[in-house]
Amino acid sequence: MDLQIQHKYLSTANQLMAQTDNQLAEVYTTLGDWQHAIIYCHKVLEAIQRSYPSSSTAVAYQKLKLADLLKVQGHQTLAHEQTAAKRILQLHFGDSAEHSTETI
Repeated sequence: MDLQIQHKYLSTANQLMAQTDNQLAEVYTTLGDWQHAIIYCHKVLEAIQRSYPSSSTAVAYQKLKLADLLKVQGHQTLAHEQTAAKRILQLHFGDSAEHSTETI
């Protein structure tokens, strides 16, 4: 089934679709196609936010990935969003989270 059709008919919270979008974001990141990577990263974040609370590590990690992609493109990211996401990861993983927050 065509990916656009799947997006049209499947819920944005569909985890299989989110996994596919995440893989596409990773592929586009590897290829250096930042614009497409950002688009798919946004889709993944939307799905994760529908499935997990805002204080979850999944949401925090995805926000950091998106912020990194936006920085590469020269976009201004919301510093407070990044700080909050890093705090969530640090709360769950301790100081080792500092070393695992780099995503690109």
